[in-house]
Amino acid sequence: MFVRGQEYDPWIVDRSIPVDLSKWHRLRGDKSDELWRPRFEQYLRNRSTFKSEEDWFVARVVKEAIRWLERQVKEEGRKDKLFLWVDCFDPHEPWDPPEPFWSMYRDPGYDGPDLIDPVPGPVEGYLTEEELTRVRSLYAGEVSFVDKWVGVLIEAIKDLGLYDNSLIVWTTDHGEPFGEHGIVRKARPWNYEELVRIPLVIRHPEHGHGRIVDALVQPVDLTATILDVLDIPTPLPLIFRAPRSTGTFPQDMPVARREIEIHGFSLMPLIKGEEEAVRRYAYTGHYGQQWSIQDREWRFILPIDGSKPPELYHRPDDPYDQRNVIDEHRDVADKLELELRRWAAALR
Repeated sequence: MFVRGQEYDPWIVDRSIPVDLSKWHRLRGDKSDELWRPRFEQYLRNRSTFKSEEDWFVARVVKEAIRWLERQVKEEGRKDKLFLWVDCFDPHEPWDPPEPFWSMYRDPGYDGPDLIDPVPGPVEGYLTEEELTRVRSLYAGEVSFVDKWVGVLIEAIKDLGLYDNSLIVWTTDHGEPFGEHGIVRKARPWNYEELVRIPLVIRHPEHGHGRIVDALVQPVDLTATILDVLDIPTPLPLIFRAPRSTGTFPQDMPVARREIEIHGFSLMPLIKGEEEAVRRYAYTGHYGQQWSIQDREWRFILPIDGSKPPELYHRPDDPYDQRNVIDEHRDVADKLELELRRWAAALR
């Protein structure tokens, strides 16, 4: 479930709608302006019809999700075998939540601009420390705004009698840099903590209520977990059926079959408290640019594009990757690089 108009989606294309970039935006005054100016203008058109909180995109997508659930339960009479993916998109930038969220975390003494969508790139020379703090506060307000509407969805699930027997998963795709390594937004393929660590909350009907699991997991584990909860065996069969162009009759006759291996691990042993870990390492990367591997103690970063040397961070006393200790621990770095390259080579 998603709605049109979020971020730079060409949803409202009427160019006669006036837009003023000076209010909430700041370009960098370089060649990047050609890329970002039309994107910022597009978003301002997309939000030009906003009048109340329910016009914002996260509210609209939640209301659509609730309408779908109500149709399934009240019109179709279905209360099980439902699968709903709700793509809120927010708290993705732009960070422009309505009040009270707009002012919720603002420093009362701040009198600078409210920049809802900074151009990705270096902070230095672009944002002052006070401006960066205000950007963070807008992001925090957006997060709280999304939290409210996720709560609206959960209450609707309860009202429809679906909550007690539902698996509910809440997660996202990436974090957000706010100057921790000198950049704002995901402007570089740098797999540091602020970008690669994401929230994951799983509500199982029977197991693990209130538990915080201190284990390495990854988004790829979600598919394996959902299949496990639903008792769907793996590997999954992929059936190829005859296309009409072959003249095969009947036209839906299976002509080939493959077995699809699931790369992730089910998290049910963690949720049930049966295991303390399902994987030793977690891996992240940007295609053709940078890979990283981490365990409970170390994070090793390998820029495969040669843009800078490898890096190593000791997570227990440096959780935000501020002190590169690769020169002091070359043996650890070599071991993790070998593990990382073996893992990447084994992918198929």
